[in-house]
Amino acid sequence: MNRLCHQGVLYRRDVFDRTGEYSRVFKIAADYEHHLKCMAAGMRTKILPGNLLAIYDMGGRSMEFHQAFEEFREVQHKLRGDLPAWMNAGNELIRPLEYSRISVLKYLARSPAAILLRPLWLAFKRKL
Repeated sequence: MNRLCHQGVLYRRDVFDRTGEYSRVFKIAADYEHHLKCMAAGMRTKILPGNLLAIYDMGGRSMEFHQAFEEFREVQHKLRGDLPAWMNAGNELIRPLEYSRISVLKYLARSPAAILLRPLWLAFKRKL
């Protein structure tokens, strides 16, 4: 899915000359659509590990994961013809798995088991 933190992405101006501006059609997945457009256009990315560009909380619109996944699906289908076949196949396989994974995590977070699972989750996050 969308593994990029859009708050920490910087674009050169000429990127928008080639791909257009962010879409106003999608409320949550506009950044995801733009990333896919850049990939489809053959643009390269440069990742700067260890550089902090943004601090954000997890209370944004993308936390409405049902709507987010619906928009991800719409974006993937809209750009299907511009993307390589391997990426289209991967999207169709990964999207339902990620949706299921997040659904289970959200369910567990609301369950009585959440209090027991929290220390394990924090320990796991520290190792990443």
